[in-house]
Amino acid sequence: MAGLNFVGSAQYAEVVPDRENIAQFEFIPRLLGRCATLAEAREALRTMNLVGTPFSPQLPAAQLHWLLADKSGAVVIESVADGLKVYDNPAGVLTNNPPFPQQMFALNNFMHLSPKQPENLFSDALPLTLYSRGMGALGLPGDLSSASRFVRAAFTRLHSVSGEGEADSVGQFFHILGAVEQQNGCCEVPPRRVRADHLHLLLERRPRHLLLHDLHQPPHFSGGAAPRGPRRRRAHPLPDAHAGGHFFIRTPPARES
Repeated sequence: MAGLNFVGSAQYAEVVPDRENIAQFEFIPRLLGRCATLAEAREALRTMNLVGTPFSPQLPAAQLHWLLADKSGAVVIESVADGLKVYDNPAGVLTNNPPFPQQMFALNNFMHLSPKQPENLFSDALPLTLYSRGMGALGLPGDLSSASRFVRAAFTRLHSVSGEGEADSVGQFFHILGAVEQQNGCCEVPPRRVRADHLHLLLERRPRHLLLHDLHQPPHFSGGAAPRGPRRRRAHPLPDAHAGGHFFIRTPPARES
């Protein structure tokens, strides 16, 4: 399960007495702690009231939407103005805005893309020929917007071929991630604090390090005033931080090439 930025689109419900009120920051551990399968999660979501109670006054609720997957499939969960929505996700990927139904509809614009080489359908009167591999995917968007990354991630994930072994599948997973990576400097992003679930992630411009401010959120919290806990600070080495948004993919099943 992954939570991704959904700024401007996410809207959470108000706390309702006698309902199962789940704060946004406890949504992932509560759902995964209760459900072993996607089917169980669907049932649990029917009774949940996802609320915007912040972890503390200093940490406003992060605006997120979520991708949840198991071996049977994937769904996207979005809390918007007209309620909590659960969408089947046959593409198996998720980025940021716009809302998921719009992302899926936009794939109609790219139904001509293919990993196969194209034929000359332009005109019989012109002697058009192939000059490179990969020309079936001409028109696949290459910019860094979340909408374009969704198309690129979906195309790559749905056509990638994994090996039979675990190591081959893990390697292919990272190749899929590489198709939508963003290099530092190619996408203007103003300095900001990034907040997600239990961790307050403070990006600092230090070589190859990301400081994690662990807030130690208690395991069960139900939408009321959040208690304050001790704060620890530790440095966790990571590759150089890159600018821009987020995405998540569901690993494709192994199949023969």
